[in-house]
Amino acid sequence: MSEYGATQLPKPTDEQTFERCNEVLWRCILNDENVQCYGRRGQRQYGVDLVGRRGGKSDRIVGIQCKLKGEGQPLTEKEVRDEVEKALGFNPPLAEYIIVTTASDDAKLQSVALELSDDLRKDRDRELNISIYGWNSLQREVSRYRKALDAFDPTHTPHGDRVERKIEELPPNLDSVLSPRFDAITSEIATLKATQVDLRHTAIYREYDQLIDVIRELLPTSPAPALNSLLELERRLGENAPSHIRFRVTSNIAACHLELGDEDKAAKGFIAAWEYSPDDPKAIANKAFGFFLKKDWDSIRAFAGPRLSTNPDNAELSACYVLSLKFDESVDDPIAHIPEPARHSPQVAEAHVNWLIERGAPGAWWDAAIAAREKFPERDEVKDLYASALLPKATSGRRFIDEGILDEVAHGYVEEVIRIFSVRWVEVRDRTIHRLGDQTFVPLNLIAAYRLLDRSEEATRVGLEALERFPNNVAIKELVAVTLVEQGDMDRALQLISDLDANSSTVMTRYNIAIYKRDWTTVLSLVETQLEF
Repeated sequence: MSEYGATQLPKPTDEQTFERCNEVLWRCILNDENVQCYGRRGQRQYGVDLVGRRGGKSDRIVGIQCKLKGEGQPLTEKEVRDEVEKALGFNPPLAEYIIVTTASDDAKLQSVALELSDDLRKDRDRELNISIYGWNSLQREVSRYRKALDAFDPTHTPHGDRVERKIEELPPNLDSVLSPRFDAITSEIATLKATQVDLRHTAIYREYDQLIDVIRELLPTSPAPALNSLLELERRLGENAPSHIRFRVTSNIAACHLELGDEDKAAKGFIAAWEYSPDDPKAIANKAFGFFLKKDWDSIRAFAGPRLSTNPDNAELSACYVLSLKFDESVDDPIAHIPEPARHSPQVAEAHVNWLIERGAPGAWWDAAIAAREKFPERDEVKDLYASALLPKATSGRRFIDEGILDEVAHGYVEEVIRIFSVRWVEVRDRTIHRLGDQTFVPLNLIAAYRLLDRSEEATRVGLEALERFPNNVAIKELVAVTLVEQGDMDRALQLISDLDANSSTVMTRYNIAIYKRDWTTVLSLVETQLEF
């Protein structure tokens, strides 16, 4: 998913400038003022342009390679593998190796980095955490630190921040591109009306179709500008506008609301759009989806049930129907209640897993999620369910329950969770807008997986990133507090949970901090007042 950020930095145009800017940035990120260029051009650098220490710790040496790329030039997998191989010769050994580039973020390369780290751990007994920061990720990091922002963009000022935010609120290019077309179409419709032509039978609305196609391109990355344009288009529609045009405008307005996180308006829009095209399979599925957003399970069954027979291959409709049966205790197999053609679709596979989760059948939903991944390996939603299933499956083994130790198979499950959710976390972390919830399950599962493998520093890193992305999420605060305690950062941990309600997690975190600090007054108070936890 493309990034929709508030700040667009100018890309450095030469390698030395890029290195100097990164020197400032990584001093901030690593909290090490001694980050500096390694060697000089002409000397062997072992794939390292900058070197520093994470938190100033002598055993956490970090090597950074800067890759300047021209417009449209990607960073290749071969380059990544070659640079990593060089970095293995760095002495003393690196704990982390980071490649930063002006090329775009690439999920495949991030997967390669994770695989290389795992291979080194398995095959060479070498701990080297490898990361890749594309330009989108790099901009996000730069925007967190004033010194870095000044280095990458010398023209940056606080006033400039405000101006950029205002500019971002404007529909990009729409004033110059779409408004004249709106005006021309409106004028032509007025002329045709004056001649008493039946507009429903003219080609004029083909222009509207084309405009909708243009606006739809904005929807995934710029839903607010797309919404403004669709509302303007809706305002200009005449009373004789064909029903399919009204359907497209209304349903796309609903889609914008969904991207912007307003599920109530989205639901109303999807339901209303059906009235304009009641026989359209997409309109039928959208209306059922609207009821799903409202969690109106009875309405889904009443609406979708009679239409399944006439829409046997409508996978979205069948998936909504399966989900509507979550609370019907008379149903043991929801798949039996939908037509055969839709039973083998990824949408229904996902719905079935969620149905099993709601029914409280842990082993069953784990197996269903794993089976769905085998059938639909490239679908993101299926991968999410699969990775979410592997964690509880890994910790359900006898050895882990008895001894707290992961066997080889369980260890492999957890590593797979990290591989999948590390890539997904980059997507979730850097995306400004989310559909259907905030997807906090991604960082929560990733943190849990790192902790299971005793990789507490990485767990804390993801946790702090998650707090930045979801600052008010209680579950993330609680889990990050635990990771901070494991890292010995008691004060930050206590600050995180200071305003949270008492529960088993927050009370035990306070208790462990008090024990560590030998604060026996607090220990006694917790025992006296919170013993149930």
